[in-house]
Amino acid sequence: MRAKLEAAEAATATDDRFAVNVSALREVIPEPIGIDQIEARLGSVWISPEIHEQFLRELLKDRTVRVENPMPGAWEVRGYRAGIEATNEWGTLRRPATDIAQAVMEQRRVEVHDEVEDSEGRTRRVLNPVETTAAQRRPMRCRPASPSGSGRTRPVLSSWGRSITVASTRSACATIQRLAII
Repeated sequence: MRAKLEAAEAATATDDRFAVNVSALREVIPEPIGIDQIEARLGSVWISPEIHEQFLRELLKDRTVRVENPMPGAWEVRGYRAGIEATNEWGTLRRPATDIAQAVMEQRRVEVHDEVEDSEGRTRRVLNPVETTAAQRRPMRCRPASPSGSGRTRPVLSSWGRSITVASTRSACATIQRLAII
């Protein structure tokens, strides 16, 4: 719509009949929002798999993380599942960080199930409430920018409920900021 407004303004310079278009477009164009008002969530379609991959690699300190988006709403997240970052810091032993990230990206519930054998010898899956609660306390979201004391904005990744600002995460957030502005 902003491009149409610019075209209408340019046309008005040579022909006043387009002035009505300019005023109509100005009425319907929303106010611009600041970068601090944009929240980038894992799995957002406007963020490429490469940016998700870069973010998770830096957050989990794992160069083996791979992220693919084979079709809309479906994500594949692979990486080292046994490291401290994957199992203690950002995930659990039963649901490593890559599993949680994939569930969040696909907007699925984060749950942990146990396999139990019933009285007839059949195996069935049962929700484990303790492990599920532990895994659910690791929700992830990414906010691309936050005001800093210097008047500039600085990248912030808010992951699993904790905000971190680390030099290495700035490149992923900076890319998300650029995408959010476009």
